[in-house]
Amino acid sequence: MSGLDPIALQVWGAALKAVADEMQAALVRAAFSVTIKERRDCSTALFDARGRMVAQADSIPVHLGAMPEAVEAVMAAGAAPGEAWIVNDPFTGGTHLPDLTIVSPVAVAGHVVAHAVTFNNNIASMTAGCVVLSEVFTSELAVSHTQRGDEFRHSVAAVLAQSGLPVCVSGFGSMMSLHALPEPPRNAIDVARRDQVVQELLFLGLLERGVYSAARGMMNLSLTLIDDQLAHVLDALTDTLAALRSDYEASVPR
Repeated sequence: MSGLDPIALQVWGAALKAVADEMQAALVRAAFSVTIKERRDCSTALFDARGRMVAQADSIPVHLGAMPEAVEAVMAAGAAPGEAWIVNDPFTGGTHLPDLTIVSPVAVAGHVVAHAVTFNNNIASMTAGCVVLSEVFTSELAVSHTQRGDEFRHSVAAVLAQSGLPVCVSGFGSMMSLHALPEPPRNAIDVARRDQVVQELLFLGLLERGVYSAARGMMNLSLTLIDDQLAHVLDALTDTLAALRSDYEASVPR
């Protein structure tokens, strides 16, 4: 397809971009993971027969940047049309271990002409810390780390319940979020109803006490955290909530 005039080039480019966009729409509709269905933390792209990206949806740049290595690995392994190869190897285009890149060769008249690629972020749950490790650990370690995260989240929930403030925690395993809501959010609309003032004060209060969380309330446990550090987080959260309680009660109409 060499020698395309500018108009034909724009038409073909828009057509390929539309295919990538439809791939992402189909991925989101079919997903069960909240990470994909609500947060749109996924990506899709089209590659040519030589493994070069030719079109991408409006996706996450870090996903798209990791895709070429996954496509190269699948091509080197001899992927054939009609197959879907799943890759999560951190040394061949993988990122977090629960993230999957799916590569499918596309054939016309028996010849591979393209590769359809999707990046599926965190299809089940997140084990924070995997991305910064230099070794791939066993599933047993992931299970124990997830259990430790669940136990810590229950401790956080107990501290929040004792405060009497409309603040809650949601999450799974080593990934959790604090919400300025009386009950954990069930969808994006609930998240938008959070008390933004309380949410920001929570973030700043923890930060002042040496605990960093994302401004939106997200907290992750890494494998390197020891029990004393987790205890410090609970102490900092208790102090922050105590400081907020008097201000909050004074602002509530009686």
